[in-house]
Amino acid sequence: MAYLFQHGPAILSGAVDQEGSIDIKDDGSGEFELKHDGNTIISSTRALANVTTISGSEVISGRDLKLDATGKIGVSNDTDLMTLTAGNVVVDGAHSASARLDGAGLRIDTGGVIGTAGDNDLLTLNNNSLVVAGAAQASNGFSATGGNIAAAAGAVSGSTGLAGRGLTLDANGVIGTATDADLLLLGDNKLSVTGDLSASADVEGLKANFESYEVKDGVVIDDARNITAVQLSGSGNLLAAGTVRFDGVADTAMVIGDDLFFRDSDGLMKREAAADVRDLYFSAVSGDATVAAGGALTIAAEAVHASMLNDDAISGHSAFTGDVADADEFLISDGGVLKKADFSVIRDAVFADVSGDAAVAAGGALTIAAGAVEEGMLNDNVISGQDELAHADIADADEFLVSDGGTLKRVGVDSLRDHYFGVVSGDATIADGGALTIAANAVEGSMINSNAAGDGLAYSSNALQLDLNELTAATVAVAADSIAIIDADDNSSKKESIADLVSAMAGAGLTATNGVLSTQAGVVTSIRTDGAVNTTALVEGYNFYTGSLARSVSLPASPTVGDIVVVKAGNLGDGNGLTVARQGSHLIDGLQEVKLESDYAAASFVYLEANLWGII
Repeated sequence: MAYLFQHGPAILSGAVDQEGSIDIKDDGSGEFELKHDGNTIISSTRALANVTTISGSEVISGRDLKLDATGKIGVSNDTDLMTLTAGNVVVDGAHSASARLDGAGLRIDTGGVIGTAGDNDLLTLNNNSLVVAGAAQASNGFSATGGNIAAAAGAVSGSTGLAGRGLTLDANGVIGTATDADLLLLGDNKLSVTGDLSASADVEGLKANFESYEVKDGVVIDDARNITAVQLSGSGNLLAAGTVRFDGVADTAMVIGDDLFFRDSDGLMKREAAADVRDLYFSAVSGDATVAAGGALTIAAEAVHASMLNDDAISGHSAFTGDVADADEFLISDGGVLKKADFSVIRDAVFADVSGDAAVAAGGALTIAAGAVEEGMLNDNVISGQDELAHADIADADEFLVSDGGTLKRVGVDSLRDHYFGVVSGDATIADGGALTIAANAVEGSMINSNAAGDGLAYSSNALQLDLNELTAATVAVAADSIAIIDADDNSSKKESIADLVSAMAGAGLTATNGVLSTQAGVVTSIRTDGAVNTTALVEGYNFYTGSLARSVSLPASPTVGDIVVVKAGNLGDGNGLTVARQGSHLIDGLQEVKLESDYAAASFVYLEANLWGII
């Protein structure tokens, strides 16, 4: 089993003894040849050449044809279509032929004619029909001879129609004779007779309609010409010399849509709508009120007099408990004439009479006159009676009431505050708004409290001093901690992470990861292709590919002379390979890429000089 990568063709000397099978894979050219003494045996067309005889002890197959040792011939999915034995050919699949087929005493001709060797046209098959040239018999009592059909004990059915003995029946339930085929029509629970009906006895049924008839059973018209009927209808006049009686009429309430029967002046019974009868009576109403058709009663203008009003015309109503709306109305006598007045009109008439220190406008807006409120009008609790305003709730825009030389004026909280800030002086000043500024050189050592010194600082002789011994001991986290440095660029103090410091110290053969140095020769990096993380860039040291799919990876883009990259493949599987490609202008022994195709193959790459990787 080969593991190492080899550049160029492999030249073998001596005999080759191969235990397993030889799998010749396409290198991309699409061509291959297997030769013996210079003669081609198998080429890229997969055809045999220079071979005279093919033999096998088991199965020989090709072009989807299979031949086995027992004489069976078939294809890949049906291997026993034909069996060859001495003097016989047995066909296991379907037969088809362009001419006549004969076998086992049966003859089938191309015209759909079936028969025997002695009588070859017994049956003829056509579209939707079967023609029997001879006699047909069946064990269940059916026989057909000379064009007649007899059924011993079974049913007779047909897909189009049946005829015999002068009777015809078609597929739609129509029965008749040869000369009149639609005398009777059979339907669901119904028989229709299209011709005349006559009978020597009674005809009974749920319903019968005749042009002329005589009723006998369940007498409808008796000998006295009395008519007894559950339901009587007709399009002409009904004349009755005797009494008309309606038995069994339902008792129900009358509604407007009902009709009434009445005897008209011409002596005939007629009907009128109940609504018309009602409106007839309404039309006779007159006086202080009239009733229109439909029942609408209208009181005449000025028809209601004082004597018609009951004493409880007001007190008899429900008490009004809600707010009186401006649009609510009163009934008043305006010089003896009844008129309506909105509540707003009466209210504003009262407001108009208000005068003095205040006036009330229409609608109720009260206005205190200018200068009308004097000291004696203020209550002692005019301030103490108000809600207290907390310190945190005082806003700059809040205002005080002050006397400016005897004249009342307002002043904002911010103005009053900045007035006091403006008189501050000395080692510090306070600007409007409250920003305090300590004057330059105003803070002296004696002003610093000794407790201002913390970790890393000491306080002595009225001064703060750096003291690293004051710092608290801690465990170094090289991946996250930082140290203090003096930056040579500007000679200033700065901080730098330990991880950055270690990365800057790492040279060829060393790798810095999160502040930890390691030799790259001992690092194994997995080439991941699990979908979550796909690693395609190789790193210095060992790189191990555990996948089984064809994959492409690349050497480092900025190598240093002496860098070593080792690539190890796993179980690649048939047809898969691991391609190692260059980056930038760095060639690989003059190539742009190499490919590991064998399972568990490996290759080592050393960066020898500028733009050149070498395979070792």
